[in-house]
Amino acid sequence: MLGCGGRALVAIVVVVVLVLVGLDVAARLVAQSELASRAKSASGAQSASASISGFPFLWDLLEEGDVHGVHLHLSDVPAGPLTLSDVDVQLTGTHIDRSALFSRRQVHVDSIDSGTATITVTAAALSTAVGDSVTLPGQGKVVVDVFGRQVAATVEVVGNHELVLDVDGVAVLQSNLNSSPLVPACDLAVSVGTGELSVSCTVTPVPGSLVQAIAGA
Repeated sequence: MLGCGGRALVAIVVVVVLVLVGLDVAARLVAQSELASRAKSASGAQSASASISGFPFLWDLLEEGDVHGVHLHLSDVPAGPLTLSDVDVQLTGTHIDRSALFSRRQVHVDSIDSGTATITVTAAALSTAVGDSVTLPGQGKVVVDVFGRQVAATVEVVGNHELVLDVDGVAVLQSNLNSSPLVPACDLAVSVGTGELSVSCTVTPVPGSLVQAIAGA
């Protein structure tokens, strides 16, 4: 059994651990809040959130000066005539200025090793942008209501950045996805599902425009 001295030492250790965990959690929350706020402001999204993976957060910064995983989620992001229902950006190797975080409680991003962006657009968002009812019944099909007639349409990404919805050879929707700084200029690929379509790409390293959107001063 532990004597009084042993129990006191254990209690001190527990308190120290709890304090360190509390500091780690607090620092992570500050960083997440700042990243989300910057992403929302830069993209014009209606809402944004950020999550940082890995524990302990402060150890990664002190030891390596980076954060292994950052996930940004944005909703209702304007991209020309189209509103992107969701934009998810997964970042790997986010290098942060440690001195700014610890001295001024500010998150300054210096560079990002790689990132994957996934854009989700619902049939409702397509309908609003086109001005006619657009349905995505599944199996990669796109259907547009043209004067009461259900017409098969196609959707593709042109020039790695422009989402084009085509009906009978006529582009009824053209949206530059790169108009949002949270969508990097990369080889975007489109996949049409049921009720929604997704566009995604992975880029290494992350271009300066995206870094700048969440970098801070």
